[in-house]
Amino acid sequence: MDTDRILDHEKAERILREGWTLFQQKGYRGVTIDELCARCELTKPTLYYYFHDKEHLFVAVLQYKLKDFHKVIDLNGSLVERLERIAVSILESFQSEYNVLLRDREHIKDRQAMLQIRDAFHQELFDPLIRLMQSGIDDGCWLVRAPISSR
Repeated sequence: MDTDRILDHEKAERILREGWTLFQQKGYRGVTIDELCARCELTKPTLYYYFHDKEHLFVAVLQYKLKDFHKVIDLNGSLVERLERIAVSILESFQSEYNVLLRDREHIKDRQAMLQIRDAFHQELFDPLIRLMQSGIDDGCWLVRAPISSR
């Protein structure tokens, strides 16, 4: 199942939400399927109905959380407003450094899963940010930092 179709199922969305929390807290290796099932109040067969294995679950969780970041970036507003909006979105979404999640990719063995993670980060976050910054450069916008006044 792809992530968009999974969201039509309340149980699958609960797995993704709880999986996101656990993966951020404990990392990929620290999360067990038993723990996630207990937290979601589901059986293992139910979890495996939606997600083939832990690797595919991890990929789906990242895709789920990265989904629509590009929409936040693409909202109208000045360059500064748009950058502030995406910064707030990132800070609210990631309760740990996203570098931890990127580092956890080393535990993923399935090449296709690795490509899906890379594509999700690029399509939803990195590429839209690069386009936004390039448009600011092309428009001659300069971010000027106001001096910090001493009190």
